[in-house]
Amino acid sequence: MFEASHRVEFLDYYRVPYQVVPDEPAMRPAESLDFLGRLRSPAHEGSPARTLLWFRAGVGAPQMGSSCALGRYRLGNASLFGHVVLDSAVTEWLPALGTGWRPTQPVCNEKGAHVASVWRDEGGNVFLPFDMGEVMETFWSERYEELLRSPHDAVAKRLLLRTYYRFKPLTPRSAQLALRRALARVQSRSSFPRWPIEDSLHDLYTWFLAVLADLRGGPVPWLDMWPDGRSWALVLTHDVETEIGYRNLHLLRDPERAAGFRSSWNFVPERYGIEDSVLQRLRDEGCEIGVHGLRHDGRDLSSRRLFDQRLPAIRGYAERWGAVGYRSPATHRVWEWMPELGFDYDSSYTDTDPYEPQPGGCCTYLPFMNQDQVELPITLPQDHTVFAVLRHTDQRLWVNKARHLRDRGAMALVLAHPDYAHDPHVARAWKHLLEEFRDDGSAWQALPREVAEWWRRRASSVVVPYGGEWRVEGPAAGDGRVRFTAPDTSVLTVVGRDRATVAPAESGRRAPSARHVLIIVENTPLGADVRVRKEVDDLLAAGYRVTVVSQSAPENDEYRMRPGLTLLEYPAPRQGQGFLAYVWEYGTSLAWAVAYSGLTLLHTRVDILQLIQPPDIYFPLACVHKLFGASILIDQHDLMPELFALRQKRGVRPATVVLRWLERLTQSIADETVCTNDYQKARLIVAGGKPDRVTVVRNGPVVARVRHAVPDESLREGCSFLCCWVGKMGRQDRLDLALGAVRHVIQDLGEKDVKFAFLGNGECLDEAKALSSQLGLDRWVSFPGWVPESTVFSYLATADLGMDASLQEDVSPVKVFEYMAFGTPFVSFDVQETRAVGAGAGAYVPRGDLRSMAQEIVTLLGDPDRRAEMGRIGRERVRDELAWEHQAEEYLRVIDRLSAHAGREQPRR
Repeated sequence: MFEASHRVEFLDYYRVPYQVVPDEPAMRPAESLDFLGRLRSPAHEGSPARTLLWFRAGVGAPQMGSSCALGRYRLGNASLFGHVVLDSAVTEWLPALGTGWRPTQPVCNEKGAHVASVWRDEGGNVFLPFDMGEVMETFWSERYEELLRSPHDAVAKRLLLRTYYRFKPLTPRSAQLALRRALARVQSRSSFPRWPIEDSLHDLYTWFLAVLADLRGGPVPWLDMWPDGRSWALVLTHDVETEIGYRNLHLLRDPERAAGFRSSWNFVPERYGIEDSVLQRLRDEGCEIGVHGLRHDGRDLSSRRLFDQRLPAIRGYAERWGAVGYRSPATHRVWEWMPELGFDYDSSYTDTDPYEPQPGGCCTYLPFMNQDQVELPITLPQDHTVFAVLRHTDQRLWVNKARHLRDRGAMALVLAHPDYAHDPHVARAWKHLLEEFRDDGSAWQALPREVAEWWRRRASSVVVPYGGEWRVEGPAAGDGRVRFTAPDTSVLTVVGRDRATVAPAESGRRAPSARHVLIIVENTPLGADVRVRKEVDDLLAAGYRVTVVSQSAPENDEYRMRPGLTLLEYPAPRQGQGFLAYVWEYGTSLAWAVAYSGLTLLHTRVDILQLIQPPDIYFPLACVHKLFGASILIDQHDLMPELFALRQKRGVRPATVVLRWLERLTQSIADETVCTNDYQKARLIVAGGKPDRVTVVRNGPVVARVRHAVPDESLREGCSFLCCWVGKMGRQDRLDLALGAVRHVIQDLGEKDVKFAFLGNGECLDEAKALSSQLGLDRWVSFPGWVPESTVFSYLATADLGMDASLQEDVSPVKVFEYMAFGTPFVSFDVQETRAVGAGAGAYVPRGDLRSMAQEIVTLLGDPDRRAEMGRIGRERVRDELAWEHQAEEYLRVIDRLSAHAGREQPRR
């Protein structure tokens, strides 16, 4: 697979197959460049041989001095810490190693200045100006703290910590809690690591895997993070800090037992009495026993002398209890000392936690090795922090982060204390957390010792070629699985969350991080608006501050804790039909938007106001923001006159006159407009939009996320075929027509070996369910409702066919983009924008002709070759043109133009 001149820590971590082959004398760099490592991908299957050069920090840092600066940097939206070779030095010697080198991705310092780059030459070879191994260990060991804080700060922090624990036994509990809450207000201002989620290291992992796949020109195999094909791990742990907690084990264990969970229990051996029978009872239930320090007095790691003095006693209790795991009280840790504890694993690190007495975090939600010891980081916020210090009242923070970890294939390691489980908020949240994931078949519900044992087996196993395929050899051969990362030539541009976003490498360009974008969404919650979600992701990745005014809904959960994003929610107004219902809905939403935008202006400047249309009623608000120096962006999703005509049967003509007048007023105030297709662009120009300021940004899918989808044959529910409909269920989406076509398929054409899944929710969901029952289709039709993106992707990765029954000429069909991205052919009515987008990837039937749609569905299901060809055409068109990775650059270019012209100063208030 790969040949490396030196060990590559990242490849070892992911178990990507490679071998160390020292450079031949003719290939060795000049002696002055011996700080470069080489990773070669030999030529194969038409892909040329390519090389990744990387800076070996351990060798090069002492040689290069100020040309290799140790510090904090940003690669896209990801922070990294380490030595980085500056462009000013690279340009002196890189031309000697190839021709046509060009910077392809900026690396910015903490002030936002472009100081270094990822480089690529005309042959596809890559130069990385930093050492991924150093970056990884700097995160894991928390050495980034040395770069963020002065030595005086570190000394002061240690003294304060010792003083706190010296006087803690004498301080009333209420005073301790008041002190922690006061301190939390200061700790919450920490810029790094972000809380409750810090994705930087894992964004770098994803990015670098894709770089390797691009280098190879084909998929890169690696050993799955979890055994038996499980996609994530859920690990329950408990620290029993006091005798109160010891007496209250049942408050946490009873709901676990009822839900079928096992857990780990860490006890403090010299703080309260511990009966062997209690430990044995836990073991008999399949639970694990661990050691939680010696006395829970904050002194186990306070000095080297005391550490050496207490270690034999700690080890003695571990042997007595058969314990293989350790967690330090208050998560105190010293990187160099932890392996000396002598346990199989330690769980004293958090991924991110600014609120602990020793704040920080290892910034990873996967296990890792510290010498010979496995580290299992705590990856969900601790119960005491959430409920006692920050005073949350429900499980949302826990559940939302666990969902995020699930989506990223990570480990959700929970720490809950029976000491605090008498708090009804804690008890209720614990039960809800267990209920949320008890039936999640994708989770590996493991004990910490099992995770540590697996991680050691994984680290001792290799992925090897076998008969044209890849397999696992070593201790993990029985339950390890091989995964692949496919090439994506866009990865050498800008990183954003867990994907790569296309952006040309313009020298010196950087996101104006101080700029603030206020987005107002009316007709759907942020979490349910796929387009706005992608825009928010890219704004955050580009360094903008973002505020969104949106209806409140469960779909918003993952956005309530996004770093850099402020979400202002209001109760969704009651939706109805008819003119008066629209007046009430839009009037209520406008009132909330006025209130929240005014509140925002009182606290901070707004550089760009982005209005999601329809409805075209926010132009008065835009006028106010213009007075305060904001630029106005109209993001036109639908055309209101056309949408109203589709949804209403009476009073269309007079209403259309009013709606077109509102449309003209909106365009008159706009500095820029983005819309989803050429039809809309032409209409908006007629309405007064400036031709050079109306930009088409199509609503394509994020291909990098699609690649991770896994088919699930169980979704067919025993049928040979699966046909999907995906999207928001509005009246204009015409589910009645789609179900009418299904009735013809089942009852008239007799094709009963097919399952139809309608995924999504909206105002017509209940009507659609009732119509399905009325038509006698319940056996063949399911309505899963609003499900996570990963579930939608599993449906689409499994589906044989997609459906779209919309009659809208002016709307770019998002569902069709999704079908095409997965190579799923589709059947739709022959409307202008669907045909323009689909172009050979689907079959089109006359508008409203349900019999023809049903016949085309049956015909396509019986023609696998035609379906395969349609799928290929759709996948390639999305990849090469329609994907959001291509569209995002147009959107960000508009944003950058507006940002450059936004008022520099706010009027005095």
